[in-house]
Amino acid sequence: MSFTSLPLTEINYKLPARNIIESQWVTLQLNLFAQEQQANSVSLAIVNAAKRKAEKIIRDAYRYQHEQKVVQQQEIARLRKNTLEKMEVEWLEQHVKNLQEDERQFRSLVDQAAHHIKNSIEQVLLAWFDQQSVDSVMCHRLARQATAMAEEGALYLRIHPEKEALMRETFGKRFTLIIEPGFSTDQAELSSTRYSVEFSLSRHFNVLLKWLRNGEDNRGGDGY
Repeated sequence: MSFTSLPLTEINYKLPARNIIESQWVTLQLNLFAQEQQANSVSLAIVNAAKRKAEKIIRDAYRYQHEQKVVQQQEIARLRKNTLEKMEVEWLEQHVKNLQEDERQFRSLVDQAAHHIKNSIEQVLLAWFDQQSVDSVMCHRLARQATAMAEEGALYLRIHPEKEALMRETFGKRFTLIIEPGFSTDQAELSSTRYSVEFSLSRHFNVLLKWLRNGEDNRGGDGY
């Protein structure tokens, strides 16, 4: 056996003050050294285990911190989105209300303007009607209609009794006069064997006013 392959153990203890070292002392020192080595190994293992545990705790803490940060960012993004959506909905609702209010005010202004215009037109028409000569208008309308009905042959004119003299003076024997006491003074009816056309300036004017007030054309086709 080669002495170079023998294990060498260094004992850091003071040798006893005698020439011969007893085997018991050497055995004791070796045992103490072995115990110390074992204790060091255990301590190192404990330290390493604690270090690994600490590193794991730190990693877990970093991971948890990262996860919490992600969750927090997601929550912030969700809250921001919800807030923006809520603000958008509120803005749209308010915008719609504003548009509806603007439309209501616009319609009110239009209605007021239309009412004012209708009143003005009505006043103008009333003033115009008061200035018209019923006899002149009636004779003009009858003459124009008689021209249109010239090919119908004999024409019959129904009128109020008060208008008989005027019609004879204006048209002579052009029409066969028929007196109708039930007619109004501005009413006349010109007819042939096939057609009949009635005239009434006041009736036409009242229909015109009714259409102006109600916005509906109820004049029909009787002209004046």
